[in-house]
Amino acid sequence: MDLSTPNTSAVSANGTTVDLTGCPKWLSDAYHVLSTESCPQDPLWHKILSDLVTNERYHSFKNPNGNGSTFPTTGRPQVFAWWFQNRKTVTRLPPDEKFGGTTEFATQWWKWYSMINPQWRERDALGRIVVNGSGDGDWDEFDRHGQNGMLSLVISLYWWYRRLDNTSDPSADWLAGLRDVSWVLSELVKANRRVFFLSCDFVHC
Repeated sequence: MDLSTPNTSAVSANGTTVDLTGCPKWLSDAYHVLSTESCPQDPLWHKILSDLVTNERYHSFKNPNGNGSTFPTTGRPQVFAWWFQNRKTVTRLPPDEKFGGTTEFATQWWKWYSMINPQWRERDALGRIVVNGSGDGDWDEFDRHGQNGMLSLVISLYWWYRRLDNTSDPSADWLAGLRDVSWVLSELVKANRRVFFLSCDFVHC
């Protein structure tokens, strides 16, 4: 059975066009859900979606499971367990009792996100990642692809956004998360692009 998307492009609510050629169903479904009018219309959000598809393409759209395919679970907000237990659905929002309060989620998300990021990234006195902070290193340990990887981070931003009191004026915590995840994905794309073209030169693609 061919579960990939045929040669096609998708246009998001803000007019951004993304090449979904060859995308597996899990990724194309996620893209379509996360690019509707109910989603953030910030340009960075649409850049996140475009970079997510590009990064997955550099990983040949592989969707690994098992050890090493997910980010560390220590300190992870409980809503992620709901998502994994529900076959990583992108068409349903988590129930309130699984998501919890928005303020509590924001605190948990940032604590966990800061824990799973590379150690070389700058953190503040409370251990939280400094957006646009200093630091230099590789992304090998963080570069998780497939449904268990960066998609899980992106969709958690979507759940968070849908529960904001005022989506037209998102909270500072959410906006900081948006900026940092966008920057991280752009760095992953750069790193994987270098690897891709180096391998192409080696085999004379």
